[in-house]
Amino acid sequence: MHFAVIVDKDRCDGCELCVDVCPLDVLEMVQVSNSKKIPMVRSFGEEKCTGCQRCAERCPCMAIDVDPEDR
Repeated sequence: MHFAVIVDKDRCDGCELCVDVCPLDVLEMVQVSNSKKIPMVRSFGEEKCTGCQRCAERCPCMAIDVDPEDR
């Protein structure tokens, strides 16, 4: 099973806590124009994601959802 890591760019405050806690390095910080004009997290390499939810649980802004994808 594959998982989609969905980041709400308007909720993300750029704290990087999700990046630090991901055991598979599926997240990275990027310069994106969100409503706060700060760097935010984005997912890449989702094929490696095991759906552990650590990123979503660690996010103080509740900006991340991890959803299973049917392929």
